[in-house]
Amino acid sequence: MKPASQGSTVSEAESTPEQDGMPPSTPDWYTRFASLPKKEDFQKLVDEVTGTLQTEISVVRTSLAFLETRISTLEERDSCARGPDPAVTR
Repeated sequence: MKPASQGSTVSEAESTPEQDGMPPSTPDWYTRFASLPKKEDFQKLVDEVTGTLQTEISVVRTSLAFLETRISTLEERDSCARGPDPAVTR
């Protein structure tokens, strides 16, 4: 809340460019640009997303390694259960 010239208060939505420290002829694009998050905010978001993705990639790699080991074990069991391949023994 910002004090108005009459002594009452004005909400942020009702404030004028002059009250926000901008000249009265501030273009709309400048007002929108000025309200964008700062570089530091974007960097925090990028860092957070990067950390999350790295964690997820690590989980996927661990799962893939487990599955590769499991498949290899099952293939070995299958080949032992079938016995020697007749085409190879000829």
